[in-house]
Amino acid sequence: MILELVRKKPMANVTLAIDFYLEVLLIAIEAIILGGYVYYFIIKRNEILESLISAICCFLLATVTILLELFFEQPYLQFFSAFFGAGALASIVVYLEMFENEQSFTKRSTSLMLFILTVGALKGGRSLFGDQIAGFISFITPILYIIVGAFYVNTVDKIKERVRFENQKRKIRKIKTGVYLTFIFPKFISGSIFTLGLFSAILFKQVDISKLFEPPMTNIFEVVVKVIQLIGLIIMTLPIVLSRSSFFMQSRKVSELIVINKAGESIFDFSFEQEQEQCDEVVLNDALKAISTLMNEGTISCQELKTIQFGDQQIMTEIRESYAVNLLVDRPTKFLDKSLESFAEEFKEIYSKEMKLDSVNILRIKIAAEKIIQKSFGLAKEEFEEIKRIVRTGYDKVAEVYLETRREHMERMEEMLLIPELTARLPENAQVLDAGCGSGIPITKFLSQTFEVTGVDISPRQIELAKQLVPKADFYCHDVTEILFPDNYLDGIICYHVMTHIPREEQKGIITNFYRMLKSGGIILINFGLLDNPGTVVDDYFGVKMYWSSYDVETNLQMMKDVGFDIIWSKQIFDKITDKQHQYILAMKEEAEEAKKEELTEEEKEEKPKE
Repeated sequence: MILELVRKKPMANVTLAIDFYLEVLLIAIEAIILGGYVYYFIIKRNEILESLISAICCFLLATVTILLELFFEQPYLQFFSAFFGAGALASIVVYLEMFENEQSFTKRSTSLMLFILTVGALKGGRSLFGDQIAGFISFITPILYIIVGAFYVNTVDKIKERVRFENQKRKIRKIKTGVYLTFIFPKFISGSIFTLGLFSAILFKQVDISKLFEPPMTNIFEVVVKVIQLIGLIIMTLPIVLSRSSFFMQSRKVSELIVINKAGESIFDFSFEQEQEQCDEVVLNDALKAISTLMNEGTISCQELKTIQFGDQQIMTEIRESYAVNLLVDRPTKFLDKSLESFAEEFKEIYSKEMKLDSVNILRIKIAAEKIIQKSFGLAKEEFEEIKRIVRTGYDKVAEVYLETRREHMERMEEMLLIPELTARLPENAQVLDAGCGSGIPITKFLSQTFEVTGVDISPRQIELAKQLVPKADFYCHDVTEILFPDNYLDGIICYHVMTHIPREEQKGIITNFYRMLKSGGIILINFGLLDNPGTVVDDYFGVKMYWSSYDVETNLQMMKDVGFDIIWSKQIFDKITDKQHQYILAMKEEAEEAKKEELTEEEKEEKPKE
């Protein structure tokens, strides 16, 4: 039919043909996207996808209706195409509401949905009114949609400010981009085209531009708008589809996790927020005392207790025999309930009711509990990979500047004066690992003059420079957290300015791996941060983003001791390059019991008098 029209009136109907094929192509694309969403929903059963499936269905119905308008010039088709388009945006509102509140229909979302559907109905039925009113409706409709979009952009920004973890912030930025592309940008285009046409009609009265604002030209504009909205919808969905956990959707609801014993004493405290809001400490302490009282009574109500109201927040609690895990939230969710239960079960592996809460045990609990948090709340893999990306990219970008800075300060760096204390304890031709070697200047180069040195760094550019500058050493671009030398292989390890770029809950595992690779009597020289920093990303490290995380001095020492190292000394030195003070620890791997026994046997033989 379309081809016949083009043959009869080629110039008049070429636009119609273009419109037809664009609509058909768009329908095919929407059907494919719909199939993908349905398939993923069947596999994952993620409820939030229901609203996105509804949005795609509405987009698809709107496109089909526009296609029918090419053949049947009926006013009701124009009404339904606009109404279905509004229905798609209303479904996206449901998605955004679930993202923020984990509820589909709140008072706010219901009001906004009715508002959007009303605007869509007015737009679709504008032909029933006079030209002036219809023109006003066409002019005001995009503005109203943009206002709704701006409201949710502001909401998403507030959520992002509270989130502590960088990879969650990136996901929330995708949600924000999706809001711009579904609500604001396409409606801005529509409004701009209409306004341009209105002013053109006023300025150029002799030129008939009315055809630009009638089908099929308006339909072509609608196709462009829908393509932009589909792109926005897909971007908005990526955080849901690609995430291994839903915690990024819950994190702004969570402020703090507190574990108490039966006496009401705090065993462990962890903050989820970047900047924790001040709460009423008196009310919080009263609530925790009430929980400890129930623990001591051991009644049925103790077992059934799940939440306690706490000001504007609530305390989700999991009570066990000797402790209670309490999560401060503004609204409990199913995901948080499961995560809290998982943490409570694993926490019993690191705490018992007989344990004394001395400083050493509290440090051990802190290290182990933060690891459990990462696992229970689904943060470990995603968060760690994002941190690695930040560190790798950052050191790639500043490789040359960092090299020149180290060269400039080389003779004045106090940390260099510590290295002879390591080398003096190493055997001839010792196997030494420089973990986090950077460009190899100056440490790897100094060590390679005497020992067999292997340098490892996560930055490809740093390793490239190191191979050029230090030909005597072997270099590998590898993640320090995944080094796999054989057991008892290395005589010495030096690890400068690495641990501060690794989440502190991961640091003990890395130290354990270092211990495994060292021979009995092997030496390690390593530095840590001094501040109690759970993890932050800064933008001013040589002009790039960089991640920092550390425990305090005592915790660092305790970690080394727990792994099995004998501490030779610990010193605090100010680093002129990073403008920070660091803790430097020289330690030795304890000699194996078998080796000690053999050594004693040899001594006994020597001391035994000859007959």
